[in-house]
Formats: sequence, C-alpha cells, structure tokens
Amino acid sequence: MILIPKPQPGEYAPYTLTYINRLPDDGQVLKYLRENLEATKTFIGAFPAEKLSTPCAPGEWTIKEILVHVSDTERIFAYRALRFARGDTTELSGFEQNEYVPVSCANERDIVSIWRSTPPCGWRPVRCLKVLGRRCSPEQASHPKTA
Repeated sequence: MILIPKPQPGEYAPYTLTYINRLPDDGQVLKYLRENLEATKTFIGAFPAEKLSTPCAPGEWTIKEILVHVSDTERIFAYRALRFARGDTTELSGFEQNEYVPVSCANERDIVSIWRSTPPCGWRPVRCLKVLGRRCSPEQASHPKTA
C-alpha cells in the first residue's frame, strides 16, 4: 500500500485547506479517492434523471455541471502532476471554472455519457498518483510557481 502524507503548510494553496482538513491523517489518500468515486456514483444514481439537469436555484450549477466540472478539474490537476513529476518549473496557468461550465453542454448529455467521458472520474488521477508516489519524493512533486 502506498501512503501519501497530508501536505504541510506551504505545500498547498490556502484555499485548499478546507478540503485538506476533511482528509484523515493516515496517508490513505488513494483509498479515499476510490471509495469516494463509488459513493458518488451510488449517490448520483439515486436521483431521477430530470433532477440532474435542474439547478437548485437560478444561477447555480446542476448536478451534471458539477460532475463535468470535477472531471475537468481532475484533468487539469493530472496535467499539473505530470509537470511536477517531470521537474517543469514554468508557471502554471489557472483556469476559470465559471467560463468552462456553460460551454461544457453537461445538461444536454445523459449521465452515462458523463460517467464514461470522465477520466473516468477519479480513476486516472488515482493511477497517476500511484505511479508518482513510487517515483517522486515530496521535493520532486512540489512546484514553486503554482497558480
């Protein structure tokens, strides 16, 4: 089993602390990613199809848009992980999530299509982290210019 310690202050952007604090400090990040994927699929599967494309309030994202956003974010972070692993120190660009969502056409897609087109949601990042975890020290995996 590969254990990944929680990041230390200075190794992450301050806005991510909310998410980091939710993670147990036992190094089993990959296990929690796998479990979360299955729990998410089960949870989403309980909703009627029309609920997946209906926002809770005007201007809010739908469940489908949230899922596509998570998928987009996984792809972006997997790319960043590759750059860290290769020692690329050029500045990382950010992305504007509120511009990505409307052009994702998530609400015109069925849920099966969304699950199939995700990386698939959670799987590739888990695999990527396993590989990086074997080959990189924390120093190699940190990036001085994270956007």
